[in-house]
Amino acid sequence: MAAALPSNPFPVGSDLISLGDGPVGLSFPAWQAAEFPGEADLLVIAEGADPDRDGLINLFEFLFGTDPNDPGSSARPKALAVGESLRFEFPMAKNLEGVAVALESSPDLAGWGPAGDASMSVIPGDPVDTVRYTIPRAGGRRWVRLAVTLP
Repeated sequence: MAAALPSNPFPVGSDLISLGDGPVGLSFPAWQAAEFPGEADLLVIAEGADPDRDGLINLFEFLFGTDPNDPGSSARPKALAVGESLRFEFPMAKNLEGVAVALESSPDLAGWGPAGDASMSVIPGDPVDTVRYTIPRAGGRRWVRLAVTLP
């Protein structure tokens, strides 16, 4: 299943990050079992569910390392203009398994594709890392979004 945050109106470009190289390797099903013990209701535990109604679906709560049962623990991607570039950052939980992340861009919000001119880096942190994309602002208006895919 793929999910995308709502399109972000940042004039902007993607790498694909495959996670799971860490020593523990937390999968989405293991995360679901830990966050929702004994729960079977898909309106609560599904990838697209938002049980705490904070605007982040479970798939993004998993990626960002936030608590899907606490609306106060939500995190959001951030964009910041830095010189001739746009910096797009989001938190990423450590040691995730079986999830792929890509930054996508669009000139018109109709067609989306990889933001191929973006450079990506991971800034280690505790308890979560920060993924940073730096995107040149040349070439006109573009929109970006974060796409997350599970197997």
